[in-house]
Amino acid sequence: MLLEQTLDKLNTMKLFALAKSLQERLERQDHQSLSKAEFIGLLVDDEWLHRENRKLSARLKVAKFKDRAASIEGLNWPEYAAVPRSNESLIQNTPPARQPLAARRSRQRRDHRSKDLPTPE
Repeated sequence: MLLEQTLDKLNTMKLFALAKSLQERLERQDHQSLSKAEFIGLLVDDEWLHRENRKLSARLKVAKFKDRAASIEGLNWPEYAAVPRSNESLIQNTPPARQPLAARRSRQRRDHRSKDLPTPE
């Protein structure tokens, strides 16, 4: 009976994820050996994650993206695009296969020129 009252109070306080997580975690056998602090920490993490996901969903809804499945990896970056000087340090630390074509060619020319120079003795 105490658990039902606690769940009702959590729902009244709009801690829905915490209430759901409490119910689920009490039923799990592998959570029986957790200390009280660890158990409460997991419950708080569940509530926090639920709230963060809700915020993100609301922001995405307001943003009105055309394609909801879009990602940075899915961008079709033109190979002829120039790289601003301010981003050169970022590109130097990027693996060559992921760099824009203009940056790769610039680096290849620079490397080729440095090989042609005589070495000082």
